[in-house]
Amino acid sequence: MGPGWWAWIIPLKGGDVSVGVVFDQRLMTWPEGGSLGQRLKDFLMKHPVGNEIMADAQWRESDVHWRKNLPYYSTTYAGDGFALVGDAGAFIDPFYSPGMDWVSFTSWSSAQLILAQQRGEEMASLVKRHNEDFSRSYARWFAAIYKDKYEYMGDFELMRIAFQMDWGCIIWESHRSRSSWEPRP
Repeated sequence: MGPGWWAWIIPLKGGDVSVGVVFDQRLMTWPEGGSLGQRLKDFLMKHPVGNEIMADAQWRESDVHWRKNLPYYSTTYAGDGFALVGDAGAFIDPFYSPGMDWVSFTSWSSAQLILAQQRGEEMASLVKRHNEDFSRSYARWFAAIYKDKYEYMGDFELMRIAFQMDWGCIIWESHRSRSSWEPRP
């Protein structure tokens, strides 16, 4: 982790390793010149941990990819005959890996809609509430956990405090949201 960026290095089965960098384009510029794989390695080699881990690394250029401006969200998570679950509805940032939480919340809530429809309940108000709940939840997660996070990446003390506060918010929001999705009498 450094000013405006973070990286992952994940060992995979068979000896391969997944390596990536996520950064805020407003705070840092990605190195130019050379192949994408070489720029990734050169960038990570500037960090002491990256230098140690990546010193003998080799890459397959066909496996090196660049993605930009990935976050997105929907304002409609369910409608007549459909429900979006997981990353189909929204993607914030891979920091904290929220995908499994998001897929769990949206799948459970979508299943509740399906069950309500099978019971013959009036769906318009349930779908409206579902869309409002997930739009609000996404906005809260972004504002509380991710917004301007990259401003203080690389500062150990700020990130340590942010990490503790963020996990508190994640746990609180998960508990609060789950209880708000319970069927109402």
